Amino acid sequence: MCLEQTYPEHTFNTVKSFDESTDCGIYSDETGVEFNVSNIIYNNTYHFGCDDAYLKSLLESQDYINKVAEITKKYNLTFMNDDSLVRINTNNSDNISDISLAIYEIFNCVNVPEVNWPEEQGFSTGVINYYTIPDWGVLLCRCETGQNAANEVFTFSEVNLTKKEIEQRLETCYERIQN
Repeated sequence: MCLEQTYPEHTFNTVKSFDESTDCGIYSDETGVEFNVSNIIYNNTYHFGCDDAYLKSLLESQDYINKVAEITKKYNLTFMNDDSLVRINTNNSDNISDISLAIYEIFNCVNVPEVNWPEEQGFSTGVINYYTIPDWGVLLCRCETGQNAANEVFTFSEVNLTKKEIEQRLETCYERIQN
């Protein structure tokens, strides 16, 4: 099951089998946490990938969004979230040190399982690529300078990044804006 490849520390059970007409199935982990799986990609033989709400369910249980709101407010950043990702906006701040500290704090404000983010998504000829995309598994940082902007994407598979590694990624993002 691709869920077990994405979250190797956990085992999953089917609560309600995937129903193509509703584009949804309900699954649970070994502790009984239930979550939805949707957008299954398959070719009538193999299950290639899907979106899952497991990480989102775990984050919601830890009041993640309110914690992110507090952290972004503390660093004068803004954030938005939808069903699949959380976005922070630098508000034309070029204080990379503060932005990287905010991202570091966001990643460390909750406990998350090990998450293996897929390196490649989609079909490859002759290769079966099993993966899931965790809802809220992406933290998108929109770096802005004046009218120019670029996005840097962080995933929950990168929660062990150091503040310095985050700073380096943000510096590269701001360099893209300058060019």
